[in-house]
Amino acid sequence: MLLRMGYAPQILSTIHLTTTLLAAWIVIDGTGGIFSPFSFLYLLVVLDASIIGSLNLALLIATLSFCFFSSHLIFKYYSLWPQIKDSISFQDIGPQILSHLFGVYLLAILAGRLAKLLEYAEQEAINIRSDLVELSYQHTAILESLPLGVMTFDNHDIIKTANHAASEILNIPKPKLLGKPLPHNISQFISRTHGQGELELLIRDTTRTLKLTYATVSLQTQVTSGLQDRLRVLVFEDFTEMRHLEAKYRMQDRLAATGQLAASIAHEIRNPLAAISGAIQLLEPQDDASSDELKLQNIVHREIDRLNLLISDFLNYARPPSPELKNTNLSELSRDVVLILKSDHNFSDKNIETILTSDDLHAEVDQKQMHQVLWNLLRNALEASPPDGAVTLQFSTDFLDNQECISIKISDTGPGISPEIRDNIFEPFVTNKSNGTGLGLAVAHRIIVAHHGQIEAQDNDPKGTIFAISLPIRPPA
Repeated sequence: MLLRMGYAPQILSTIHLTTTLLAAWIVIDGTGGIFSPFSFLYLLVVLDASIIGSLNLALLIATLSFCFFSSHLIFKYYSLWPQIKDSISFQDIGPQILSHLFGVYLLAILAGRLAKLLEYAEQEAINIRSDLVELSYQHTAILESLPLGVMTFDNHDIIKTANHAASEILNIPKPKLLGKPLPHNISQFISRTHGQGELELLIRDTTRTLKLTYATVSLQTQVTSGLQDRLRVLVFEDFTEMRHLEAKYRMQDRLAATGQLAASIAHEIRNPLAAISGAIQLLEPQDDASSDELKLQNIVHREIDRLNLLISDFLNYARPPSPELKNTNLSELSRDVVLILKSDHNFSDKNIETILTSDDLHAEVDQKQMHQVLWNLLRNALEASPPDGAVTLQFSTDFLDNQECISIKISDTGPGISPEIRDNIFEPFVTNKSNGTGLGLAVAHRIIVAHHGQIEAQDNDPKGTIFAISLPIRPPA
């Protein structure tokens, strides 16, 4: 209590040992002095000193105890009762004095050494306890930071420990995991497969794929060599995304192989198609042909041209050439494309408005491929816009990922993109138009990606669509 009140331990120890030594002297002095049956109390004081302090303190108290013990003889037999001094010989008091001297010093040395060993043992115990606490903290921190779920459970399938990842993967709060039985389907899986493999679970209303690894650990106790407790460890990982990616890559490989085959077939179709077109021209009748024959001829030529265009677009998508980058004036390139489209009689009732922040916007691009991108997007915008509708082509400079780029926006006032195909608008053969091939946007997207740019479709308020392109002025090497 005094220590809690802030008193110094050294002062309290001094007061305690002094009062104890004086109390022992009073008791022994009142019960016979050196012949008192309570002379062992000095030994207890020495033992107390060795526990409180060091070996030096124990020797000091032993010296004081011997002095106090000797004072009984001097005080009683030479001060109070000098008349009996001659009746006491050294043979009567010698054994008590020598045994007391030997006893207090021997006890001081042994108790001091034992106290020092005890202090060392306590310090070692504190260090070991501190190391165990730190090791336990590190173990817990490592388990909690792992992206893998780790659970331990006993031979009755009662969960003992679980880390944060296990709670997240299973979507069960940790307090509801600990002390509860292992989920039934996981327990069955371990019994059936010995805990090695993949398991599909319904978690958060979705089917998740877990890869599980199970092991059994035997803990040998220190009490009885034959007594063992079996601790089982389950490590699992959510492999759902990995399996989806693998399926996606397998699908892409199949699509790539199919695309190569289709490209080869399309290339081979082109040759007989050219022969058919030439043969039709040779077989065309002269001026006396009827209107029905002329109509059929026009249909054949139109369909041949349409097939040719479809094959060309498909080959451009399936086998896109690598862009040949060179410094190009995009302002001038856009004016050329707009001029060509304005001269097309199919779009004579529609207007293309060009907005340029500068007449000298340069970027390192493939001129032919960028011409094709602008042509495809502007033609789609003109076809989507109603009669007397307007199409806007806007150029500006911007920054994308801390890199200077050209921003191109092509907007129309058409009906917009159907929600059903918006997410897949840049995939081949996806189109809003009844007579479209669905390859124009796919080709444009592939060209922009090859230039390390981005393209996306946005809504044009109040109606229509905006195709926004971000194109680096200098693509990364």
